[in-house]
Amino acid sequence: MNQITISTRDTDSEQRCIDDCNTNATNADMECQHTYYAEVQNAENSMSDWEKLMYPERLEYLKQLARNSRDECVRQVDKDREDCVKDCCKKTT
Repeated sequence: MNQITISTRDTDSEQRCIDDCNTNATNADMECQHTYYAEVQNAENSMSDWEKLMYPERLEYLKQLARNSRDECVRQVDKDREDCVKDCCKKTT
């Protein structure tokens, strides 16, 4: 006699897991943005008004570094969220 096992997905726990992944990613993304704004503010505060007028490219360079850092942070957050969601799907199958 053969026994058949039917496996069902617990969609409620899967959805809760995915929601947690999304919440964590949103929080991490906000932290990336806060860090970016702080770095831009620090760049602006590190230069006098005279320096900003004489060397605008320096300020733009510092802001670009902050943007690059933010973009990398956001990419990592997105990757972590995708991995988290994949793990949720694996756990509930």
